[in-house]
Amino acid sequence: MLENRSNEPLRICHADLEKFTNDSPFKVCCPVCEDGLMLVRRENGQLSNVDHCVCCGQVFVYSDDYIGGEKLMIDSPQVFQKKLLDALPARKVES
Repeated sequence: MLENRSNEPLRICHADLEKFTNDSPFKVCCPVCEDGLMLVRRENGQLSNVDHCVCCGQVFVYSDDYIGGEKLMIDSPQVFQKKLLDALPARKVES
């Protein structure tokens, strides 16, 4: 789980992704892993252009200007990725 969290962020278009449900314009399936889901992250109440898969941890940067009629705020994928990595427990290294 979250094996892709330290990979380089990928630039994608949210509108081109498969929707997870028809109920939400925000939830989409991860194009990297089989079971993943992206929810469209909010930062201080605004939609962010930087998101990640809740299963594999891959970070994405949306190229869209709007999602679900809401304007995306431009965020730094590197800053978000650092926050994501800092918030997660360190992996055990077996010798």
